[in-house]
Amino acid sequence: MPNLPADLRSLAVEVLDRVLADESELFECWKESEGGRAWERSIGELRQVLDPAPQTQGDALFEI
Repeated sequence: MPNLPADLRSLAVEVLDRVLADESELFECWKESEGGRAWERSIGELRQVLDPAPQTQGDALFEI
């Protein structure tokens, strides 16, 4: 994946979220197809690359 500016990454994530939305006609077509689950999974993986979830740290060193 090329190093994209943050504003382009956020736009790409927004587009992917719209593609996977319940009201998306594209999602509706893929959902009914044989490869729908694989397609949905690949879109989710691409979204994860563009906007990775923050990694949680293990146990805290100190209690607050």
